Amino acid sequence: MDQQARGEMRVSLLARLIGMWAGVMLAIGLLIAWSAGSDSRAGAAPPPAVNNGGQSSERFDHDSTAFPLRGAHRSVKCELCHLGGQYRTLPDRCDECHNGQLTYGKPNNHIHTSQNCNLCHSESYWSPVSFRHDLVAVAGQCSTCHNGQSATGKPPGHIFTDKQCDVCHTTRSWAFTHSPVLTAGQCDTCHNGTNATGKPPGHMQTTLQCDVCHTTTTWTFAHTTALTAGKCDTCHNGQIATGKPQGHVSTTGQCDVCHKSTTAWTFTHDASMAGQCSTCHNGQIAAGKPSGHFGTTLQCDTCHKSTIAWLPINTAFHLPTKLIGAHTGLDCSSCHVVSTGSVIYRDGTAYGSCANCHTRDYQPGAEDHTSIAVDASCINCHSYTAFSGN
Repeated sequence: MDQQARGEMRVSLLARLIGMWAGVMLAIGLLIAWSAGSDSRAGAAPPPAVNNGGQSSERFDHDSTAFPLRGAHRSVKCELCHLGGQYRTLPDRCDECHNGQLTYGKPNNHIHTSQNCNLCHSESYWSPVSFRHDLVAVAGQCSTCHNGQSATGKPPGHIFTDKQCDVCHTTRSWAFTHSPVLTAGQCDTCHNGTNATGKPPGHMQTTLQCDVCHTTTTWTFAHTTALTAGKCDTCHNGQIATGKPQGHVSTTGQCDVCHKSTTAWTFTHDASMAGQCSTCHNGQIAAGKPSGHFGTTLQCDTCHKSTIAWLPINTAFHLPTKLIGAHTGLDCSSCHVVSTGSVIYRDGTAYGSCANCHTRDYQPGAEDHTSIAVDASCINCHSYTAFSGN
């Protein structure tokens, strides 16, 4: 054997020795690894057996654990959560996994918060988001989200303000909330014709706030006694609101002196009108005395006590002669022959009392008037109801 052949044999033997040594070392390493794995799994639940298709041959009831699989978690592969075959003492808070390292976390433009994911997100999808305002202390912090980036912010044309959203809005609607505590006396902050409806053309000239005259549900004027009493012509001047019509009684009194209703111009006959009837009842402004009316300067309410009808008249005022008994049916002209307040007694005035009219009814010598003087008062024997004796 030459020298070259002997060299090739040495190399081949050396290669075999190295291969055998490597095999022994690999076997020792595998044995050590298996031993360590057995120790780490001591006391842990064994993983489910896996068939050739990669699916569990035994269905494990994950609902029996502290973390039931819901929504998108049901399709996650076991090994993505059970790293290194760990089946116990795993995290159960969203942010302990969704931290951007183990799995998806908050994106760069996510609202800054330390709250758990499930406060806003469902287990099925990241969006749409359903934020529960009632579960988080967010009062006075609205702009943290409602800045036009993280969530809806102020729209174009929104009233200029640095106040938080919840000062004016609720968590259910962007509609403005007219809270007396918030808005009283500050209406023109919004109602200036730019941010919200302001005074229309022809509105009465005033620097008062809207809520002095209007409510929050309608622009209809609110006639409150405290606001309008004695100030009617501020509006009711024929320019801002209806004023006195043509032929209205001449007066400087305010509307509410006569018109007590704020819904109709009906005249109200109350005690304040007593003794002033002819101011209106003069035949021009309102019905006056008809032709043939008893001549008098007395006010209407002296005889006419009803404000609904002219008749019957009141006779209680008829003094000194009381119209009682049979006198109540007499026509005024029976005594007031010239239709005035003056009376021409048919038998003169010498006798006084009843005899001024009833002297002619006296029959001297008659059985019933024996020994009775002519000027005797009739009522000594007769009643007001009839002439038959008492």
